[in-house]
Amino acid sequence: MKIVYSLPHPADRLASQQAGHVIRANALLAALATHGHEIVPVEAAAQTNTKAAVGIYRNVIKKALPRPIAMRMRDAARVANSKNYAVRLTETIARVHPDVILETHIAFSLAGKIASEQTGVPLVLDDVAPAWEEEQQYGVGLKKTAHAVYAQVTSTARLLVAVSPTICEYLIEQGLAKDKIVLVPNGIDPSLFSVGGSSQDLRVQHGIPASASLIVFVGSFQPYHRVDLLIRAFARLGSSTPVHLLLVGQGARTA
Repeated sequence: MKIVYSLPHPADRLASQQAGHVIRANALLAALATHGHEIVPVEAAAQTNTKAAVGIYRNVIKKALPRPIAMRMRDAARVANSKNYAVRLTETIARVHPDVILETHIAFSLAGKIASEQTGVPLVLDDVAPAWEEEQQYGVGLKKTAHAVYAQVTSTARLLVAVSPTICEYLIEQGLAKDKIVLVPNGIDPSLFSVGGSSQDLRVQHGIPASASLIVFVGSFQPYHRVDLLIRAFARLGSSTPVHLLLVGQGARTA
């Protein structure tokens, strides 16, 4: 099967391997390639005009204007850029004649929807999150637009791929057909964790007694992951034996 993979995020690239949705996309694409499928990647962030728009927002608009105004301008630009990106995506589809479009769901992006409607190639939307997630995690300036775009792309997609049973239930509650929703949870590559050593070595490295209980958090320290809540809960933990909290990951430090 030939698959055109679309990443409509205005800044993230597959090669960056930083954002969670990029890590997931790379893993899925690698797995599909291993099974003999041909992958043709298309990325919005590779376009010069998209790079320029992101730079103007981050370096000028975001710093010069009040946050509510800057966010409304950002969201309007994301919709406009997704339409421009859809032209390139549609051209690629017309050139390579894929069997399916696989797109990572990104808020405010109409690219996959437009390309699917114009070419007739079915759209599979991966990593579909609730409409309110963008607002909760990063903030949204155009709330009605966010929900309208979400409704359009999820109704157009032939298949919706969710990362948890809770999101599957949410999609069904939104009136989307159960038979077009598929669960593909996030996972790990076990080979990346074959580092040798033992838990005792880890305890010695960090000065944690063998008799102490150890709580480990592994992930990124993004605000919406609420590591701060974990730290506050840990501070209130009462125990008759020593308890240590080990945080493993990267991102902004949480107080």
